[in-house]
Amino acid sequence: MRAMVQLRGITWNHTRGFAPLAATAQAFADQHPGVDITWDRRSLWAFGEQPLETLVSAYDLLVIDHPMIGWAATTGALVAFDDQPPHDVTGRLQHQYVGASAESYQYDGHEFAFALDAACQVAAARMDLLERAGEPPPRTWEAVLDLARRTRRVALPLNPIDALSALLTLCAHLGAPAGQHGDGFLHEEVTAEAIRLLRDLACLVDERCHDANPIAVLNRMSRTDEILYCPLVFGYTNYSRAGYAPRALTFTDIPCQGGDVPAGSCLGGAGLAVSASSPHIDIAVAYARWVTDPETQRTEYVRAGGQPAATAAWEDPTANELTRHFFTDTRATIEAAYLRPRHPGFPAFQTDVAPLVRQAVLGSLSPVELIETVNQRYAESLAWRPGPLSGPPAAHTPTPDVRPTPPHHNDSSGRTTREEP
Repeated sequence: MRAMVQLRGITWNHTRGFAPLAATAQAFADQHPGVDITWDRRSLWAFGEQPLETLVSAYDLLVIDHPMIGWAATTGALVAFDDQPPHDVTGRLQHQYVGASAESYQYDGHEFAFALDAACQVAAARMDLLERAGEPPPRTWEAVLDLARRTRRVALPLNPIDALSALLTLCAHLGAPAGQHGDGFLHEEVTAEAIRLLRDLACLVDERCHDANPIAVLNRMSRTDEILYCPLVFGYTNYSRAGYAPRALTFTDIPCQGGDVPAGSCLGGAGLAVSASSPHIDIAVAYARWVTDPETQRTEYVRAGGQPAATAAWEDPTANELTRHFFTDTRATIEAAYLRPRHPGFPAFQTDVAPLVRQAVLGSLSPVELIETVNQRYAESLAWRPGPLSGPPAAHTPTPDVRPTPPHHNDSSGRTTREEP
């Protein structure tokens, strides 16, 4: 009798992260007798900031954030999919997934994850409350500030990593994407303007937003009538679906500043990778290829609560009907989203500087000090190289969240909770 093949995966602890993988794992097992796939969950903070080194020896399948790709490529910890048959991965990924979702998992000429889940910062609205108040959804940043001044019912998540994401979005939207303008990481004039806009709004939102992550804001919007609108929040289709929360939300493109193109939103999402330590690489790759295939994405995956990366799902009428047109109404934003750097030192860099960005947005650190410090630490991150992975593959046992000690100390007011993939 053939032995059962056991695959273990690790994803993040949210309906969007877990439910579609549990459903597709069972569907795959139904079609492949002798294969069993189980999924563990880690915190949303760990998804974005826990080093993969603690996971690659314990799991066959890993749902990861794209800034981790440089580390994976340098260490050889993940399978390069284009080295696995069939060898058509690059063409498939590049042409069938929204925005830079596919590109975000490419590094040094190889594919280290399949685009599984697509997200970026979008706007969220309680359309029923806006209509009741006679307010149209804001389309410009000036209109956002005006609505916030008049109603005091606009929100913005200002947890450290989300404050950083908002800053990255505005810098890119204003024409100087961080790390892409040739002079350090942050452009002095554009960053100062972005900080000013964020400070103006931070003064108008209630204090609960100062420590909030996207989930906290979306939960408040969907469970209470306290918030009319949020201009920058990572989108979750779950909150737009009937029955998921007491009050459904509507997601739209981000407000524009000085133009009509919603460009520059910080790209999130998630990729599905296979550990190079897996004893069943061929089967793990087969599942990863199937669950990220456009047909699976627009059917089983989206129906199970997933937020697919495949263009076919974003254009599917049924998927849009399920989600109050989430995909069509935010498509322009994700197609023009900003892709963060992915060199090996970037994950630790963003964890390190996010609390400083939050301090600058809340007014306790000047933009000049922020820019100088961030640019210096970014230069240091470019020079950092990971050491070799230590020891043989570990047994498949649950791995706890391990929070790394950042290279620079930040005070406790800058605590971080990663809530968005």
